[in-house]
Amino acid sequence: MSDSNAHRFAVGSELRVETLDWPTVYSLCRTLVQTVSHDGFTPDLIIGIYDPGAAGGYPVAAQLASLMQDLPNEPSIPVEVIRIEGRSAERGVSKLPIIPASVARILLVDDVAWSGTTFRIATHSLETVTNAIVRSCALLAGRQAIDEGHVHYYGREAVARDALFPWGLVTPTAEIRQFFDLDSGSNREVSWAPRPWGFWEQFALNEPCTVRILTIFPGEYLSLQYHRNRDEFFIALDNGVVLQIGEKKLTARQGDYILIPRGTVHRQFAPPDRSVRVLEISFGRYDQVGDILRLEDKYGRLGRDGAY
Repeated sequence: MSDSNAHRFAVGSELRVETLDWPTVYSLCRTLVQTVSHDGFTPDLIIGIYDPGAAGGYPVAAQLASLMQDLPNEPSIPVEVIRIEGRSAERGVSKLPIIPASVARILLVDDVAWSGTTFRIATHSLETVTNAIVRSCALLAGRQAIDEGHVHYYGREAVARDALFPWGLVTPTAEIRQFFDLDSGSNREVSWAPRPWGFWEQFALNEPCTVRILTIFPGEYLSLQYHRNRDEFFIALDNGVVLQIGEKKLTARQGDYILIPRGTVHRQFAPPDRSVRVLEISFGRYDQVGDILRLEDKYGRLGRDGAY
């Protein structure tokens, strides 16, 4: 049996919005200036990414330019914009800035980079009109953008899928994939993509799986159990679902993801005052009769198969 650390828990990061006020923005900008300065990268030009749907790149670029001017022996740095529009595969540059031939270093700035797609598109377009070194910089950076090297400098890692800045709500423009590593060496992918009407989340694609919704009555709870042959992926459909994983308990909020690899001891509880629902997606061989092993059960089902 796996220990309590074997589970993977995404604390709603795929659904929630983090809010950044002006003091937080200013603090992250100062962090970025210090990081860029420490790296020895002094830009001749700062270019903010301008998207009519989320125009946060320019105010960040302007703030960075102002803070850099306060550094010792740093000249005033001009700020330009590159206009990028569209979402997902249709995203592209609609207007390039005029870049003087004397510019050798460019700092490309946006408010947030989740997948890094925008930086990749912008950098490629800039490299067609200048020989300058282009480095990317964002207040927030998603794990995908960091791991794939699409953002060189960032204030901190993003902790949610959407971000509410003083200039408005910013949502990803490209599909996002999150991978949960399993002890078996494989992984479980959850992907998300925007659409004009909202967004979709995908938990399985062209693979065998079993999908159920568990409704747990007030004050009730499942048996303490583990499975030999299947991984279980839970999505909390209501606030207040309590999960015991090994010896630990955690309270999930609506939209939280919890991956329970096979062999991990677990169970779910409902709060005393209301029912809660959990979407359960099982991957692997679903043997309702022989796969479940109950360690504790308030309903007298120890030793009985999973059909009861």
